[in-house]
Amino acid sequence: SGSEPYNPNSFKTAEFIQRDLRKIGVKAKIVVQEPHHLHHSVVMGEYDTLVSGWSAVTSDPDNFFRPQFSCNAIENYTNTSRWCSPEMDGLINRAVKLNRMVPRIRIYRDIQSILRDELPLLPIAHSLQLQAYRRDVHGLNSLPFGGVNFAGAYRN
Repeated sequence: SGSEPYNPNSFKTAEFIQRDLRKIGVKAKIVVQEPHHLHHSVVMGEYDTLVSGWSAVTSDPDNFFRPQFSCNAIENYTNTSRWCSPEMDGLINRAVKLNRMVPRIRIYRDIQSILRDELPLLPIAHSLQLQAYRRDVHGLNSLPFGGVNFAGAYRN
């Protein structure tokens, strides 16, 4: 029922999905839940379809793939698709152990191929974050995943 950078109006998104499903003969009921009820529904697996999103905490691909697609993440309630693939788990675990970039990238490409073929979730949007600035403000750092670091900032 809330607003997130990746989905400013989740109810409107659900309405769009509902309308598109209706066009192909699928009747869908939208159920809006407050966060504490939604968490319970996710924990219990009490949903057929879920509109949700993900904001990564780090730029490491493991922060995106492991929480959303590993089998263990079903128990942690971040794998809301409840999709489990031992092959995917093996690739995720192999990739995170590598510190050489090229072989790691190859594994993440394999992971993306599996996701493309299996499609446990449907990506709808990706948010852009814009940051205003002034020429007389220095030392201000935008953080890669949102927010601003004001430590060391000063104005001429």
